[in-house]
Amino acid sequence: MYHISNLENRQRIFFDGSQNKTKKMKINNPLFRFMLITLCWFTAIQQSFGNNNSICEIEIVAVEILECNEETGTYIIEGFYIPTDPTSDFVDVFINDEYNSTHDIGDNFIIELDYDPQYEYITLAVCMTNDPNCCFTTEFLQPNCATTACEVLYIEPVDIICNTNGTYNMFILYEIDNPTNELIELWINNQYTGIFELGGDLYMQNITPRTNSNEDIITICIQGDESCCLSFEYPQPECEDTTMCSIEYIEVETIDCNPDNGDYLLEIYYDYVDPTNDYVDLFINDVYHSSPPLDGVISLELEYDHQFEFITIQICMGNNPDCCFTTEFLQPNCQEENEECEVLFIEPVDIVCNDDGTYNMFILYDIENPTLDLIHLWVNNEFVGGYELGEDLYIENVTPRENTDFDIITICVE
Repeated sequence: MYHISNLENRQRIFFDGSQNKTKKMKINNPLFRFMLITLCWFTAIQQSFGNNNSICEIEIVAVEILECNEETGTYIIEGFYIPTDPTSDFVDVFINDEYNSTHDIGDNFIIELDYDPQYEYITLAVCMTNDPNCCFTTEFLQPNCATTACEVLYIEPVDIICNTNGTYNMFILYEIDNPTNELIELWINNQYTGIFELGGDLYMQNITPRTNSNEDIITICIQGDESCCLSFEYPQPECEDTTMCSIEYIEVETIDCNPDNGDYLLEIYYDYVDPTNDYVDLFINDVYHSSPPLDGVISLELEYDHQFEFITIQICMGNNPDCCFTTEFLQPNCQEENEECEVLFIEPVDIVCNDDGTYNMFILYDIENPTLDLIHLWVNNEFVGGYELGEDLYIENVTPRENTDFDIITICVE
């Protein structure tokens, strides 16, 4: 029979959730002692009269809270269990599926745990060491040993002032009881705003109201304590965008042209009215390029792009897609005119349709006086890849262009 230590004279500390404190008491419950004695007696009979085909089993008898630390929130538990036909001299204890400790078989185990605010119930498993088939799992209610819990009591936005661009500014009042940290984290409309010192003024600027909603939302949490948070919804202020921001025009001038590599330098001049930011966003052929400062001129170096005859330039006020101007300019070909390299023809052949609406094809081509042994291929303005000069070009799963009856192939010597 496995030894169960004497429980009558042992002093234990139990957690009393209703009064949120610790107290000492003797275990003097006849029913509980009778249960333990009966289980031990039953186990002894099984071992005395068992057969060679018995299977290792573990039974959890009880989990008790021995001690609860109000200052740290940690607590100590004792686990009682009965092993049958053990396959090892040790048992392993797992807390929430994570290994915790190893103990001699037959002994009650005592372990200290940190309070985890993620869980109301803790999963405890006892397994025979190196025998995952011989386990028992149970749950127990996790004690919250802290005398008082951290709580965000209220949040209130005040002194809301509308800006001319439809955003608004405001102060945020709040109160936190029993904070567990000196820092707070702030979200507005589910966008993370930052970390602030507890008790400091919260003055937020240029808040954009949520779309498809009549309310905005503020969330405040004590940093590192997900259980100490509060979210507060409030009516959106009726702020109208009264600005008339506009980009008036764009003028593009080629300043320098490199005949060796085809690169060229541009000066882009623009004018603006009622700017809403101190920088602009620059897009080249609908692709974001950079965000230069707002000063009416942009110096820009570009590589010659064989796919385009005209280059599209768009300038928008920074972070304001409603204040833009778009223009096109003829891309300069800076290569020397006496270059003799020429792609003479391109011909798609052996076109075969696929079931999904795409098609496969071979591409024939001829290049006179190539300057390199490498070509680049585009189909429908999508870059396909680089190929050795003279290599067979077999292209699969080509998607036809929309809103046109023609597809396009571009080959360049690179």
